[in-house]
Amino acid sequence: MATNNFSLFRISSPRLNDTVITAGVNNCCHGLTTGVTSTGRRVMHHPRVVLIFWGNYYRTNPDAVSIGTQFITDLITGPFMNGLAQYGVGRGSVAITMVIDTDPNAPAPATLDQPGVISQLKKWISGLTTPAPALNEENLLYFIFPPTTTKLTLGKLTDESDFCGYHSWDKVNDKSIHPDLFFGIVSTRGARAANPTEKGFVGDLSGCISHELSESFTDRDGGGYFSSPCTNFDATMHPTTQQSCEIGDLCEDGDFTYQRKGSDLSWKVQQYWSNWDRKCINGDQPVSLRSFLNSIKFDFSLGLTTLGPSTINIEFIASRE
Repeated sequence: MATNNFSLFRISSPRLNDTVITAGVNNCCHGLTTGVTSTGRRVMHHPRVVLIFWGNYYRTNPDAVSIGTQFITDLITGPFMNGLAQYGVGRGSVAITMVIDTDPNAPAPATLDQPGVISQLKKWISGLTTPAPALNEENLLYFIFPPTTTKLTLGKLTDESDFCGYHSWDKVNDKSIHPDLFFGIVSTRGARAANPTEKGFVGDLSGCISHELSESFTDRDGGGYFSSPCTNFDATMHPTTQQSCEIGDLCEDGDFTYQRKGSDLSWKVQQYWSNWDRKCINGDQPVSLRSFLNSIKFDFSLGLTTLGPSTINIEFIASRE
C-alpha cells in the first residue's frame, strides 16, 4: 500500500489517445514479476455492478449509455473474467444502469475528489436514487461515468496528467464489520473532447474501465490481492513513493482485443496479472485445469470424480480459490 500517497495504491496510469503512459504513476509496478498475494482474500466472488452515468451528456447522448452498458456487460458476463477465477472471482452481472442528470439546481461539479465521490454516492443512496449496499456487502460495485466537464482529483494528482481512473471504498452501514461501499470511476473529459461519436467515447475509456473492474473485483477494500511494495523514482532517480501493485497495475502496458461471443462489438482492454501463469495474460484465455488442481494441492491419484461436480467450470474453480 502506498505510504506517501495512498491514492497511488488504486489508480490507473493516464492514457493519451488510448495509449497508456507508463511513466510516473505505478511506474515501479511495470515489469514486476513477484506476483500478488492476499491475507484477507476480500474479493467480489459474484460482482454486481451498478452503472451510474452522471451528467447531461448521457441524457442527450443515450447511445453512450447503451454502448457503455453493453461494454461492461460483455466484460463481466463473458470470458474476460476467466483469469479472475484463480482469485475466487466468478462471473458478474450488471445490476442496473442509471442516468442521473445535472441541472441548475444540481450542477456538475467543476472538480471532484475522492471524498466528494463518496459523499455524492451516499446522497444518492440515502435518497433512494440508487440501490443500497446490504449489511456486510461484499459484491456490489458502483461504477461511475462522471460529467464530461468534471475534473477528477486525488490529493495533488489530477486526471489531466496523473491518472485515468481509480477505485475505492467506504462504509454506509455502521453495523457492517468491514467496508461495504465500493466504487470505481473514470475520467471522461478527455474522451469526450477527442471523440464525436458515442462508440469512440466508450472505446477511449475501455482500457481504463477494464483495469478498474479487474482490480475492484480482486481487491475490493484493500484486503484483496496485491504485490509486495515497490518504490517509484523521479527523473533524477530519487525515491518518491512506495506502493503495492494490484493485478492491473502490473500489466498496464499490455492490451488485447476482446469480444464476447454473441456480441457485435469488440473492445481494446487491458491485460491483468495471473499468478498461475506468472505473467500478464489476456483474461479471456482458457483456464488451465492443471493449474487449478495444482493450486488446491489436488492428489491426482484420487481421480477427478473426488472433486464432486460432474462438470468443472469457471464458477466451481472460483468457489475453490
